[in-house]
Amino acid sequence: LQKLSEIDNSVRFKHIVKLAEPHFSDSSYSSSRLQDKIQQYLDNFGVNQLESIQWMWRSNLPDEDRVASFVNQHKQVSDDIQNLKQEGLINSAYCFPYSVDFMDKAIGLDVFDGFCVYRNPSELEYDGLLKRSKANTVISIRPFFASKELIREKGSIELLNYNFSEPAVKSTILSLSSLSQLNEIKGFLDAKKNF
Repeated sequence: LQKLSEIDNSVRFKHIVKLAEPHFSDSSYSSSRLQDKIQQYLDNFGVNQLESIQWMWRSNLPDEDRVASFVNQHKQVSDDIQNLKQEGLINSAYCFPYSVDFMDKAIGLDVFDGFCVYRNPSELEYDGLLKRSKANTVISIRPFFASKELIREKGSIELLNYNFSEPAVKSTILSLSSLSQLNEIKGFLDAKKNF
């Protein structure tokens, strides 16, 4: 990123970062650890604001205990996110739930701007909850399922069309493995932009 900014300083990136608080080694959520992690990302990227955080509650607890711990501390998480927004340090916060039960509870608590979930023809577990999500509040992950077979079988464009067929999905995080795939997807995005 630094090299690109030296070549063309007009290029600006909006950073979406993956942020676990608590992490696997932590027993509960901590406001100060969240703040420290945000500051570390800001320092690393040399920016004043992160476009978004992809927040997750990791822990070594069984899922039902992890969900219960989040529910017990959700007000603190919500207040911290609102404070980070008011301070201009983040623009938005999306939750990577790790489980359908976590997302189900989080939707009802209205803590986040939206969710980051896996969505492709092979990973459908969140599709029911996408129907309950507001339009344009979900960032999908792995639309190609990291599978060359699926891409060969369906094609990148068909997989992207499938991905965006759900009104809740506003964008996607994907990995590209070739220049031809990049050009194909660029064509798809250009067509959507001019639609």
